Amino acid sequence: MTDREPFEFRVDEFENQPSFRSPEQFAESQERLSKLSKSEAKSFQQLGDWVNENLINCMAQGFEPSDTETQKVIAQHFLWANTVWNLDKQSYLELAEMYLHEPRYQGFYERMNPGLGEFLAAGMKSYANSML
Repeated sequence: MTDREPFEFRVDEFENQPSFRSPEQFAESQERLSKLSKSEAKSFQQLGDWVNENLINCMAQGFEPSDTETQKVIAQHFLWANTVWNLDKQSYLELAEMYLHEPRYQGFYERMNPGLGEFLAAGMKSYANSML
C-alpha cells in the first residue's frame, strides 16, 4: 500500500452494533476512515494509543477526570474522535454515554485498565460541559 492509498477499516464487526449514531452517521464515519492514507491512519492510531496511555497515567497519578492534566488528554481525545465524526457538545456527551453503557466499549477499556472507560467518560463530560 502506498501512502496515498486509502486506509482499509473493517466495518463488518461494527456496522450492525447498536450505538447512538444513526446509520447516516455510521456511514459518514466509515467514509472518513476509508479516505485516510496509510500515514494518516497510522497517526490516527498513534493518537488513540497516546490518549489511552496518558489517561491510564492520569489515573495512576490520582488525577480526577476534571483535573487540568486529564483535561489536556481529553482535548486530544476530542481531536482524535473528530477525525471520524463531527462532534459538538451533545454528540460528545452521547459518545461518553456510549463508552459507559455499550458492552463493546466497556470491554475494550476495561481490558486496557480497570475503570478506564468510566474515567474517560467522566473526563469527556467535564470537557464537553466546560469547553464545548
